[in-house]
Amino acid sequence: MIALLSLVFPLAIGWVWVEASAALPPRGGWAVRILQAGLAAAVGFGVSSLVFLLLAMAGLAKAPVLAACELALIAGGAVCLRRAGAARRASRPAGESPYRWTLAGRLLVVALCVCSLLAAGIVVRTVAAAPHGKWDAWAIWNLRARYLAGDGAWQHGVSPLLAQSHPEYPLGTSSLIARAWVYGGRDFSPVVPAAIGGLYGLATLLVVTGALAVFGGPLLAALGGCVLLSATGWVAAIGTQYADVPLALYFTSAVVLLAAPSPLLAGVLAGLAATVKNEGLAFALVLLLALAVTRAGRKSLIRYCLGLAPLLAWTLVFKLAIAPAADPAFRQGLGAMLRELADPSAWGVVLGNLAGQTWALGPWYAHPLVLAAAVLLAFGVRERAREELLSLWLAFGLMLAVYLAVILLLPADLNWQIETSMDRLLLQILPAALVSALLAVQPPARPVPKSEEQAAARASGKRRRLPPRP
Repeated sequence: MIALLSLVFPLAIGWVWVEASAALPPRGGWAVRILQAGLAAAVGFGVSSLVFLLLAMAGLAKAPVLAACELALIAGGAVCLRRAGAARRASRPAGESPYRWTLAGRLLVVALCVCSLLAAGIVVRTVAAAPHGKWDAWAIWNLRARYLAGDGAWQHGVSPLLAQSHPEYPLGTSSLIARAWVYGGRDFSPVVPAAIGGLYGLATLLVVTGALAVFGGPLLAALGGCVLLSATGWVAAIGTQYADVPLALYFTSAVVLLAAPSPLLAGVLAGLAATVKNEGLAFALVLLLALAVTRAGRKSLIRYCLGLAPLLAWTLVFKLAIAPAADPAFRQGLGAMLRELADPSAWGVVLGNLAGQTWALGPWYAHPLVLAAAVLLAFGVRERAREELLSLWLAFGLMLAVYLAVILLLPADLNWQIETSMDRLLLQILPAALVSALLAVQPPARPVPKSEEQAAARASGKRRRLPPRP
């Protein structure tokens, strides 16, 4: 129980620092708070995992030291928030009029609640079938978390003797699990990684619905939430305790913040993605390239790089000095790599399986991509969407190309590699791709609240009763 309660600290860290960063619009009410809650989980979990890893490397990973460091981060964020509070309040526009809920809006919210309950049932069933997680969870992430939580045994988590468990992989997810275990007295309860996986999944849903509510309104937010939850493969992945779900949260958060636009915090979240999996490092660099080659993206490039740079530097230090095991894709030499990339038959196999795995994301009548396309057709595309979101769409295309190239370069059997990784690679970018597509939707017309209608009617009546001018 203490291990789970300790997760309040990272959430508080994320909340105060996201608020202090002024990354979100100053108005929006409950919609902004939903988005902020999802971003708080992303920032807080990433920062706390990094703090724990540094303390473990220094031999100071004790519950009192952890609590002191995290409370200091909360206090520092509160001080920054207090200093920025006056300026934020001064710039805050007049209060937003209440949203008038239509029947369609209420029905969509009910549908989202039903989809959420069904998704929770899928997650619980997945966890019950594999309490310690599926293969990668117990063989990589939870195994290394046990070493990190051990007293002075963190080096074993990056030992070359764990060749089959990829000791070169980043330790973000494992560090967060180990941190909670240390707070709980090192009981190594399987409930902890399962709960953390659930929180990552919930935070991703909050970021998607919150962003669409802020920029498109409640109707689009409910539609977007239902579209995301229609991807039953992504929902089931939450219960597997794989690091792909945390990675999806960081991808989605970075994309939303670039659309906000808040490129500095987007760079931070892209950097935190690099501390979770190797694909996170690729995404951070691909996003940087996409910003650099688009006109709208270049406006955000410098601030994105400022947010990314410290975490990118840490990732390189980790890979070059702490866990320098060579990636299997680069052990075969440049000539062999070029031959693999130039093999048209291999590309045919990979592209065919990509199409099959994409179609397998859901049944045809509730496929997330089909539903997203239906929303775009129903409401249309808003003006300037292409200009504003081109860099994000380009990043997804480049990321897919990176995924396919890496699958070709890995020395394992191609069919086995596709079977064990293709679906998870798609699930990493699915929430971010959906939200970037739905952000292009023309926002549905906002119903006028009754109070405004009545005020307008009274004003009209008064104007009619005015005596004529002499």
